[in-house]
Amino acid sequence: MKRFYFLSLFLLLTIAAQAVSVTLRVDMTGKTIAPGGVFAAGNFQVAAGGAADWTPGVVALAKQGATQVYAITVTLPAGDYQFKFLNGSNGVGQWQDAGGNQLSEQNISPNCGASGNRTVTVPNQATFSLPLYKFDSCDLSPLSNKETALEVGVSVQPNPMADFSLVTISSNAPHTIVVNNLLGQIVRQYKDVTEGQVRIEREGLNEGIYLVTIRNRAGQFTTQKLVVR
Repeated sequence: MKRFYFLSLFLLLTIAAQAVSVTLRVDMTGKTIAPGGVFAAGNFQVAAGGAADWTPGVVALAKQGATQVYAITVTLPAGDYQFKFLNGSNGVGQWQDAGGNQLSEQNISPNCGASGNRTVTVPNQATFSLPLYKFDSCDLSPLSNKETALEVGVSVQPNPMADFSLVTISSNAPHTIVVNNLLGQIVRQYKDVTEGQVRIEREGLNEGIYLVTIRNRAGQFTTQKLVVR
């Protein structure tokens, strides 16, 4: 009985540690966005339910409004991770463009990383947003005081989507909801949503991964992945 109790406690603690909504974001101001868009790759990818760790060209970030901030929100267990941002994609598994130029950041110093990679410790809490750095730099973005993570609860269910998904926001304040494909194209947009919930219909959406960004009028946002099957 005691063994069952401790096993149950271990499972509960493990589940609790897997519920951190982590927002990765980067300021691309002054950079020409390469074909394919902005990506992240690191040792968080398997834990986030995606491709093998350090696979580039998979984790696409979405442009946030009129800014040059790109972001994505993933779900991770609390713990330590390393990653890099990439400007462009030359296919899954490719770290260089067709001309042999590196797509990933090359100038990450110990000020914000280790071994040339960015590092982050994800705390065991509901949500966590990484500092907003400039691309390929350990300097904080000037936008870091303006672009902050949305502080209200958001859910996108069912996910994966078959026929429709509901975006539920725990607030009746006005929000804008934008759905992008991985090419950055807007496929759905809902402005000044005040009822706290929006139904996204499957009609016209191909199978694949989409990015749902919810933003309030203060510029706070969160971006979540939506899988369409």
